Amino acid sequence: MNFKLSYQNWGAYALGALLILALVGLQWEVKNLEIELRNLRSAEAAAAAAVEKFEKDLLAKQRADQKAALGALSEQEAARRRNIDQGLNALPTAGFRSPVYWNGSPPPEKPRN
Repeated sequence: MNFKLSYQNWGAYALGALLILALVGLQWEVKNLEIELRNLRSAEAAAAAAVEKFEKDLLAKQRADQKAALGALSEQEAARRRNIDQGLNALPTAGFRSPVYWNGSPPPEKPRN
């Protein structure tokens, strides 16, 4: 009987040892999952930071392109206005308010009755 009790005790010890080993294994697995989750979160944060930087760079490039296009457009407008001013300055201004006649001579005056 004493012999049976010792086998039962060893069985209980073995069962306890298996439970402890299972708990240690689960704890190790939980630790590994926590580490993996932390790595995924840091990778996700890095990706989010990269996307945010890309958006900022893209918007800055678009603003720079828009400024350059507006600058080129205003430069073209200024050149067009300079050409118009040069053309207007080249016009003769002497007798500007006097009438312009066909063939260069005034029409004959009609006699008054």
